[in-house]
Amino acid sequence: MRSFDLQRWDPGAGQWVTFASRDDGIGHDRTVTGFGSVTTSRLRVALTGQIATEQYTPTLTEIAVYRTDE
Repeated sequence: MRSFDLQRWDPGAGQWVTFASRDDGIGHDRTVTGFGSVTTSRLRVALTGQIATEQYTPTLTEIAVYRTDE
């Protein structure tokens, strides 16, 4: 995958809200940081762009979410 968005659910608006976007690929082991504190009951990874030469279907096997003191 070339690009993706991290989204949180906004219950007041009844929709998904993007809080982080990346367009430099996911690779085999990706850590995304630097977007500040996010509170949500739902998290979504929206795959938004595939590398043109990629022949395989993307597979997501694990998402870990945790808090760090920045």
